[in-house]
Amino acid sequence: MAVRTATIRGVESPVADALAWALMVGAMLLIGIGLMTPAVASPAPSWPESRAVFLQPDEFPERNPNRAGGVYDTVDILTTAQEKSIQTDIDRASRLGIEMLVYTRMSDDSAAESQDFADRLNAEWAVESTDGANDGLVYLVSVNPMEPETNSMVIAAGDAALPIRQLDQAGLQRILETEMAPEVADGEFNSAIQFGLRRVLNAVEYSPPNPEPLSSLQQSLHKTATILGTALLQLAVLGFFVVTIVRERRLTVSPTSRSLGIYAVGLAVASIVVGIVAIVGRNAFGSLAALATLIIATCFIPLLIGFMNKREVRRDSVHVRRRVASRTHAIGTVDG
Repeated sequence: MAVRTATIRGVESPVADALAWALMVGAMLLIGIGLMTPAVASPAPSWPESRAVFLQPDEFPERNPNRAGGVYDTVDILTTAQEKSIQTDIDRASRLGIEMLVYTRMSDDSAAESQDFADRLNAEWAVESTDGANDGLVYLVSVNPMEPETNSMVIAAGDAALPIRQLDQAGLQRILETEMAPEVADGEFNSAIQFGLRRVLNAVEYSPPNPEPLSSLQQSLHKTATILGTALLQLAVLGFFVVTIVRERRLTVSPTSRSLGIYAVGLAVASIVVGIVAIVGRNAFGSLAALATLIIATCFIPLLIGFMNKREVRRDSVHVRRRVASRTHAIGTVDG
């Protein structure tokens, strides 16, 4: 008996109709299941929700009295090796009598709010060399992962922290703005912190202490040294011609050795006098002017005199040889 093969063509056979209905029912079931399944929507980025995840709570942190060290990297922006290096600098400063603390946090605070936080940290955590000294320095790094361009760094200094030798508040602020802030902007937090720490260390170890204020006498001598230094520089130029005119009665750029000697002695004496006044009055310009003219009087002029004397000796020897040659020639003529 021949077997009829079923094909799906419209409604030509009952088998085809059955298969068509089965496919339609299956498709409807799939569509219904898809409609009944809840859609998985990706959460829309929302700043308030992100802030709860990334930024630290508003409660002010308390210092753990049992925790040693001055590096509090609460957001892990420093490696272990970097923390050790920073702690080494902090310990070095502590031995020199300066207490420091480094604190990192996640925050979107403004610069003023960050400064208030750092000041409060400095006060409440008692960053100071001795009780009540109020001489500590706090370096606060604020990181905002949502807006990295707002990352910032501030320094809180106790009332008695500055000046450190010749490093005052203006100098520390200049270091923060010109050296540390650009590193923070580039994400180089370790470099920024170490710049700040080591500039202070350099001020402590290598810069001279602030000089005492000028007394009334020194203030007068300071002003006088400025006037005398200016006059001395003019004397160094005009004196060269004045001595020549007075002694040789002529204006020349090639005076005699004796005139140069008188000029050098007079300039040296004037330089010494101005130098003493400038040193006592702590006048840098007067001191430099006196030093420069003294070098001219004691080094350059003697060399010039020596050169001129040597030239005169050569000229005299040439004259002597010519004179001897002339006499020899005359004697030979007579004998002939």
